[in-house]
Amino acid sequence: MSHRNFVSDIQFIPSTVKVDRKNPGPEGKITHFLSSSEDGLVCIWDSRLVEKDAIRNIPDFIWKPMQQITLFRPDGSGDLGLSHVLLYPR
Repeated sequence: MSHRNFVSDIQFIPSTVKVDRKNPGPEGKITHFLSSSEDGLVCIWDSRLVEKDAIRNIPDFIWKPMQQITLFRPDGSGDLGLSHVLLYPR
């Protein structure tokens, strides 16, 4: 599952931020980005290349986010939307 509403922002995650500890990307290369939407979801995507042969063997290949964060109102009355994300490299 990905966004249920239009994507309001896409930001590449700096290579200094380690997103995937089990399978880290190449040093100095940006391999992940996040997308935000007014549906209350923030999705983290892995943009590393997938082998073409692996995709050919999957009839209905769908690119899915590796992580999703749902934003809720503090009082629990519903989802929060997000229109812009700022990331600062360390």
